[in-house]
Amino acid sequence: MLPPHHVKLDVDGNELLILRGMQELMKGNGRPKSVQVEINKRHKEVIVPFMEEHGYKLAHKHYTASGLKLIAEGGDPEDYAYNAIFRPKS
Repeated sequence: MLPPHHVKLDVDGNELLILRGMQELMKGNGRPKSVQVEINKRHKEVIVPFMEEHGYKLAHKHYTASGLKLIAEGGDPEDYAYNAIFRPKS
């Protein structure tokens, strides 16, 4: 079986648990070329450093339409959930 090229996680606040469970996958030669994780304010301070420790960097943030509207109205982008795309550092 071939390893995945892309992994998408949106598991209602359990993303960190899933990421911890896939640590071996992220270390191997066949590690995913991208990992998409839904990040909410509560877990942001843990997930981004976790991914960096496992050789991935934050490449893109994708906010929902409602999040983009609130940001356009002056809301702080750090207050809203987003989908983060992580790619290997090298």
